[in-house]
Amino acid sequence: MTTEILHTKSDISFSSEIAPIVNNLSALTLAKNVPQRLAPLLAHLKQQTLNSLHKIEEQQGDFQICGPDWSRQNSEAAGKDHAEIIIKTYGTTYALPNKDPKANKQALDSGNLDLYMMYKNHDPVGTACMVFNANGWAELGRAASLGGVGNQLIQNLRIIRWLTEDPISNRSIGLFATCRTAPDRNIGTEQNPEKMRGGQAVSHIWANMPDIMVGGLGPLYKKHGALEQFAYTFVANKTAWVPAEAYIANPSDKNFVTEWFQKYQVSKKDVPVSGVIRADENRFSVGYPPLESGITHLVHGEVFISDQLGQQSLEESLLKLAQVEVPFVQVQIPIDRNSIPVQEFLSANGFQAFLFTPGIADHQPPLLWFGKKTHGVPVVDTFWKDDTDMNPFWAGNLALHALRIANKW
Repeated sequence: MTTEILHTKSDISFSSEIAPIVNNLSALTLAKNVPQRLAPLLAHLKQQTLNSLHKIEEQQGDFQICGPDWSRQNSEAAGKDHAEIIIKTYGTTYALPNKDPKANKQALDSGNLDLYMMYKNHDPVGTACMVFNANGWAELGRAASLGGVGNQLIQNLRIIRWLTEDPISNRSIGLFATCRTAPDRNIGTEQNPEKMRGGQAVSHIWANMPDIMVGGLGPLYKKHGALEQFAYTFVANKTAWVPAEAYIANPSDKNFVTEWFQKYQVSKKDVPVSGVIRADENRFSVGYPPLESGITHLVHGEVFISDQLGQQSLEESLLKLAQVEVPFVQVQIPIDRNSIPVQEFLSANGFQAFLFTPGIADHQPPLLWFGKKTHGVPVVDTFWKDDTDMNPFWAGNLALHALRIANKW
């Protein structure tokens, strides 16, 4: 492994784009287009970064922390090492293409993937990434580590750089992450058990971050024969809003959105009255992993409203996703306009609302997400339901809504 080292702290070395952050951690300030309301998040991440550094220093061995620039300069090695950690952590049937070194290298070479790596004595032990999507959002992609090596350090560095560096914060309207909430699971056999770690650690990390919003929980990915639930978490550097009058058909869904607003207290906005959205209109589009990726049967498919002409009806969109055999279908429905006929159509076809995201400035409307599992795939309970722990993200009525929804999958 080759790396350019500018700074050494104890037995920890940093690549050139990471060293200035660690050297000047206490002096870091928000980037120009990041609102002051996110200052508590930056302060929290600074402290957590110090804690992670201390944790790493307490271990025996030499550590190398390598950032996105290093990973792009060494894309073949970084892509291979990232895949190695993913496979060792989650198993060979992990749903996403992170396990493919060639796909990782291509993503790095495209410039749309920021990859962070941790090495101990030159062996890869931790990884975390950020993917820049065409819709303006950046996804905090899969993070994994081989044991308690202090991997939270590079998970935090991704967000710190977005908060403090103009080129990165200007590139997206916000960050989102799907946080795995499964318990520890045996992915081997009764004779040869193999434990896959659950999502307890990442859930508690995200639940303790200030200014992070959670839209809901849903069974988004199939792993080792069952759908696992994930929390949809996000933070935006633009203003979030909800409509003063929301169009929601089901009283339980309306209560869910009301409870969500009361928790997060985003702005209310009057929206001009517009036409009715109907299920038989040709304005829906679908999204799913490419068939050639070999993971379509493991990852959720999506339906969303498109303002472009020549799209398909909702029923045709759902039929397309059935043909490619995704294990879970989610449909994003705007509630700042009269979408009640579409919501009623979805409910009549076995869908339920499971997630809400607010409008973001002029970039996207407030959305109520409906979901339905397919092919009778079982859904793994969240780790807090198995362990009788508290929901780390929501309490009170919101937690009850989450339980109500989970019990219907």
